[in-house]
Parts: sequence; structure tokens; C-alpha cells
Amino acid sequence: ILTLYYTVNINESKEKKSNTLLQLSQNFPNPVQYGTTKFTVTIKKHSNLVIQILNVLGNVVATYSNFVSSGKHTFLFHPSKDKVYFIRATTGQFSKTIKLINNPSIFIEKETLEYLNYDKNITYSAKMGNYKSVFWFEPGDTLRCTAYSVTPEFVPGSDVVFVSPQVVTTFVTFHIIEGIPCDEEPAITFLGNIYKTVKIKDRCWLKENLNAGLMILSDVDMSDNGILEKYCYDNDSSNCDEYGGLYQWGELMNYTDSEGTQGICPEGWHIPKIDEFLDMTQGYWGNDFKETGNTHWNPGSHGTNLTGFTALPSGGWVDTLAIYKMIGNDAPFFTSTKLQPPLWGVYFRDFNLTGDMSYGNTHIKDALAVRCIKDQ
Repeated sequence: ILTLYYTVNINESKEKKSNTLLQLSQNFPNPVQYGTTKFTVTIKKHSNLVIQILNVLGNVVATYSNFVSSGKHTFLFHPSKDKVYFIRATTGQFSKTIKLINNPSIFIEKETLEYLNYDKNITYSAKMGNYKSVFWFEPGDTLRCTAYSVTPEFVPGSDVVFVSPQVVTTFVTFHIIEGIPCDEEPAITFLGNIYKTVKIKDRCWLKENLNAGLMILSDVDMSDNGILEKYCYDNDSSNCDEYGGLYQWGELMNYTDSEGTQGICPEGWHIPKIDEFLDMTQGYWGNDFKETGNTHWNPGSHGTNLTGFTALPSGGWVDTLAIYKMIGNDAPFFTSTKLQPPLWGVYFRDFNLTGDMSYGNTHIKDALAVRCIKDQ
């Protein structure tokens, strides 16, 4: 028997103390087969979870970080050419590490870590309380306050509030809704409106439908006239305030047909490609992207909004019929991807009342809601 000892830059003996509050399963299959393996992390308290994939030199090759709910979280890891990796899960003061053996039968250029799904732990009991924070500011300064908590459905949630206090003591009320904002930009200001953001997998999305531009009536086509124009459902401006604007494809693309263009999105953001929508929704149910309750969705909707995307059933304008349709029942979003000839039209992604997700093609003269995704 030949026993080989080797040293790597992963000093497990100095690892943070382990506890049953954090459990990391051995990946399966191990050794990895066909370029993919799965592992789960189980936590007993809602907290920030950090997953690091390291090679034998101790270099981090893939990461995941998010505030997650208690329960079991499942990940897919796609290793590259290295034969040994380490998976480290850390939450609060606890950390666990496992060793992964790779059989590189399928070459992947760069390691990727993918969040797959979540089984919630319903035994958690939420706590409430009052908190104080003391810091220096000048009266009239605009303060951005971000709160993190969990919703009554035990889904990680947050809220971002902007205040300009004129006195030294101020009270801020947060309305926690599903989803965790993007680390670098929990909210952005664009054309007079504040839009909250949400991080889904490794991408940053606007959490709200775009509502920018001058409202025009739907019997007039939008045109390349240097004025940003929008429709409001039923030609009622209050529907734009509630659901966001509806835009014909040419207008939202700023009259270019380049896939992934900025279009009418803020600088550093763009109109999502169909592949970006499909990547975001992979591994989820349609209800995981829909606003909860029936404030906007018609009865029969069972939205969980697990992702925090908060899709609203904004409906759309159907140009060939010259009518508005689907409000309360469907949340269709334009993409920046055109179909290749001889096919016609452009792709859209839809979340409907029953919880199904679909994608297809529609006419460029139709008008749908817009979500922006941050450039990568």
C-alpha cells in the first residue's frame, strides 16, 4: 500500500467551528461524471450563505453569495480540467468543507456554480424588534437605507428607502417584499423614477417594470422622433403608474435591431436577450417569478415570488386586433432577440395566471412591458 500525503492551501484544521445549524452534503456523483455534480447546503436560520469552490492551490474559481432562507439549498457545479476541488459553505460563524474528485471527460473552459432549487424549512419562527443606528450626516442629505428580512412566507426579502431628514433623529418604515437587491446597486434613479433591483442567480435585474416617457394614445404608432413614448393600458395613465409602460419593439430598442442593446434602459443596463430570460428561469416554476396575492393578479394565481422578480400581469397592446388584452392574467416581456428568417417577429417571455412560463414570437407593433438587466 502506497500512501501519499500532499499539502494544499486549504487549512481545514483552522476552519470555523462546525455546527448542526449548517450542513453540507457530499456532492453526487463523486467523482464527477459528464461535467456536472450536485450538492446541497442545509441551514437552520435565515442568513447570508457563501459558497466557494477552490482548487488545490487554494484559488477561488467560483462563488455564490446571497441572503437565503432556512432549509435545503441545492447547487450544480460544473468543474473544468482540475481533478480535485474543495467546496466550502460558510454562514455566520459556521463553515463546512468537502473534497470533490473530478473526472474531466468533458472539457469546460471555466468552472461554473449554479443555484438549482430550494426546499424551505417551515419550523423557523420569525422575530421582530426595534433597532437603532447612529451615524453622522448633514440635514438634507439623501440617505439610502436598505433592510433585509424574511417575508411571512419565509422567503428572503428586502426594501430600499430613500429619505432626506432635516432633523438628527428620523424613523424609517420598511415594507419587506420578496427578493434580495443587487449588492452594488440596491436601487437606481432613472428619468425621475426610482427602480429597485433584485439579484437572481448571478445577474442583476430591475425589480419593477420600466415606466418612462410620454404617454400617447394607442391609435398612434410610436416613432423615431427623439421623444420616448409609451402606451398605458386602456389609455389610462394610472395603469402606467401601477404596471409600468407598454412599448413597441422599435421604441424600446431605440430603433436598432442589435441583440442586447441598451435601448431605453439606463446606462450600464440593456434589454434582455431571450437566452438571458431562459437562464434566469431555468430550475424555477413560473409562480416563483410572480407577485404574491391578488392585488394585481386575478384569482387563481398562486405566485410565490421566490426569486423576487415580482412580475405583474401588465397585459399588452395587440396591434393586429387594435385592443389591449391580458391585464390580470399575463406578464409578457419583450426581449431584444429577433427570430431568424424565414421566421418573423421578436421573442417575448411570458408568465401567466396558472403559473406556466412560455416564450414565443410576437409582432414588433405590439406593445409589452420592459425589464432591464445589468450589463455583465
